[in-house]
Amino acid sequence: MSNTDILPNWEKLVKKQLKTEDIYSILKKENLEGIDVQPFYSEVQKPLVNLPKVEESTHLVAKYHESLEEDVFAFILDQNVDNLEEKTIFVNNKDLAGHISPKEEDQYFSLIDVFNENEGMIDDQLAKELLSKDFIRNICVDVSLHQNAGAAIYQQLGIALAKTKELVEVYGPEILNKLIFRIAVGGNYFF
Repeated sequence: MSNTDILPNWEKLVKKQLKTEDIYSILKKENLEGIDVQPFYSEVQKPLVNLPKVEESTHLVAKYHESLEEDVFAFILDQNVDNLEEKTIFVNNKDLAGHISPKEEDQYFSLIDVFNENEGMIDDQLAKELLSKDFIRNICVDVSLHQNAGAAIYQQLGIALAKTKELVEVYGPEILNKLIFRIAVGGNYFF
C-alpha cells in the first residue's frame, strides 16, 4: 500500500472522527518556535540526501555496560571503569572527573556543566579542576535541562550563547576550544 492509498483513508477516518471536512485547520499546531506543524506529511519538498546505513547492532554511544564493550564506539560514564581501551569516554559525574587521569591514547570529554543553575553562577573551583584535566573538551554547556523544562529551541540557543559568553568573560577566549554542548532532543526532533 503506498502513501497515496494511506492518505485518503487516513483523512476519511479523521474527518469522520472530528465531524468536519476542515481537519487541517484543527490538527495543525504552532510549536514554540512559531512554525506550523502539520499532523501528516505525504511528500518532501526537496529530495533528501540518502544517509549512510548503520547496522542495527551498532551502538555509537551508550551508558557503560561490560557486555557492550565490543560493539560501542563511545561510553557515557557515571562511575569509574578500569581497563577501557581505545574508546571515547564522556564523563558524566563530577566526582569521577576528579579521579580520572587520561592516557595519551584516550579520548575524554566532560559532560559536566560548571553552572550552578540555582544560583546562576559558575562553580569556579569545578571549572578550574576540569580545565586542569587533559580532556579533549573540558567544560560542558548543558541546555538539556531547559529543553526538558519547556524552553523553545531559540531559547535554548540563547541560553547556550549566554553561558558561553560568561565562560569567555571569566576564562578568556581560549576556553572556546574546551567547550562541548549538551542539548536535549524533544518530540519535534527534526527541528
